[in-house]
Amino acid sequence: MQSTLKSCITNSHNRSQRYEASRCRHAPGHLRDALIDALDASFTPWNRFPWWQFVTGGRVKARWLLGQLWNCRDVVPSEICDALDRPSGRTFAQIVRQLKSEMPSRSFPKT
Repeated sequence: MQSTLKSCITNSHNRSQRYEASRCRHAPGHLRDALIDALDASFTPWNRFPWWQFVTGGRVKARWLLGQLWNCRDVVPSEICDALDRPSGRTFAQIVRQLKSEMPSRSFPKT
C-alpha cells in the first residue's frame, strides 16, 4: 500500500502524465487502486481503524486521494459497494463524497 500511494503522488506530479482531477471523468487506475487497497485493508473483522489510517500519510494524503477521485465516473467494484453498504453501480465520485463526509474535520492546535 505504501508504495502504491507514493507512485500515485509521483505519477500525478509527472508533467508528461498530467491528470487534472477537476476536468477528468476517468481517473488513472493507480489512483483508484490506492483507494480500493485502503478500503480493503479496513474491511477486516479485527480492524478498529478507519480506512484513511491505511493510507500512507493518514488523513492528509487520504484527502488528497479523495480529491483526485472527486469527479471520477468509473464504477466501483461491487464487492467494495457491498462492504460499504451501498448499492452496486456507484461511481468513485459518489463513494468518495460519502467517505469524505465521514472523515473528521481537520483539527488545529490552539494557539
